[in-house]
Amino acid sequence: MASNSSPSTSSPTSGRRRAAVLVTGEELLRGAVADVNGSALAASLTDLGLVVTAMRVVGDGAEAIADELARLAGEGNVVIAVSGGLGGTHDDCTMEAVALAGGGSLELDDEALGLSLGAYESSMGKVSATSRTMARKQALMPRGATMLPPVGTAPGCIVPVGDALVCVLPGPPWECEAMWLNARSTQPLRGVLDAAPEREAMEIRIRNAVESEFVECFSSVPEERREGIGIGVCARDGELEVTLRDEMGTPGRLDRIAEALEEFFGQRLYSQDGAGPAEALHRALSARGETISVAESCTGGGVGALLTDVVGASNTFVGGVIAYGNSVKETLLGVPGAVLDAHGAVSEETAEAMAEGARRLTGSDWGVAVTGIAGPGGGTAEKPVGTVWISVSGERTGATQRLDLRSGRDRVRRRAALAAIHLSRETIEAEPAL
Repeated sequence: MASNSSPSTSSPTSGRRRAAVLVTGEELLRGAVADVNGSALAASLTDLGLVVTAMRVVGDGAEAIADELARLAGEGNVVIAVSGGLGGTHDDCTMEAVALAGGGSLELDDEALGLSLGAYESSMGKVSATSRTMARKQALMPRGATMLPPVGTAPGCIVPVGDALVCVLPGPPWECEAMWLNARSTQPLRGVLDAAPEREAMEIRIRNAVESEFVECFSSVPEERREGIGIGVCARDGELEVTLRDEMGTPGRLDRIAEALEEFFGQRLYSQDGAGPAEALHRALSARGETISVAESCTGGGVGALLTDVVGASNTFVGGVIAYGNSVKETLLGVPGAVLDAHGAVSEETAEAMAEGARRLTGSDWGVAVTGIAGPGGGTAEKPVGTVWISVSGERTGATQRLDLRSGRDRVRRRAALAAIHLSRETIEAEPAL
């Protein structure tokens, strides 16, 4: 569950400039493709000081897109970010829809055509008759639009629709992101964004917490300190992601809220700047000048993938072993056959031997291991599906933990990988540095 509300009696959008996001594509409505652009654009607009009032998905039809644009413009949104439908095929009709919503027509933009043709030539080595036709379609802009140069082959644009500025962006996520960065510095959109008030914000992450605990804590804060504080709470992957925004713009107010949360949740509150588990572990290792390696069974490389998502990971992450089979646990990680025979691959003893083996094999300061039963089969009465053992090994100390993750296979693997990172950070931070 996610919320975006203010504890005061007034609405957090009162007097604030509003924005909306519209994502197009039949594949999104069918669930064949997950939407990435919508949430990214909404987060960016929020960071820029606008209040996002709607995020909607429509199909590829021009009339459906135009109707939704007109509706959003009529709801008082000053910016509407639209993603998708800028290709050169028959079902790419977002530009047509924007022109329809604005009561105008499409016109060929010669600069856009040249850029689009150049993009086709660069990617294909030539401009065929088909690509020339597609480029011409992509270069048709609503009258009065400000063209945004293509990142791929499709230009975008900024165009007024009613009292709103509509920013038309491509569908491929990397293209959408790059063009949005350009659009933000392009007039007239830049002027609207510059006029949005800055708000002090803080992103807090709390491990092993539920929303009712946050409500209990926040409600205990004196009302005068809570007034005008906008909150967003998202429960995901066994933790709470809490966004605090000071709608009044008074310096220092959020710090006092954070102090109350830290006192209530203790060490479970591990981040106050939005850094996730892997980033927090990377920082803990960097501060000590130390490294870590992994030994993974049921997570199949998930821990390593999370660690290498962090910029600068090569300074703290050495590598590891995906030891799915017992033979790899024995030959590479040095898990004794007697331990596997006596306790099984999913056990405290095996997890500890795997973690120590990863540390010894790679020469890292720390080793972390995960072994478990992700399902859907393989469980027993003693070790049901969702049983996971995690172990962290250091030269002087270590920690081992059993998890009972009763959920689907993908969720078990994801939560086990995150738990391994959390246990690593907590163990490392608890040990005094030499």
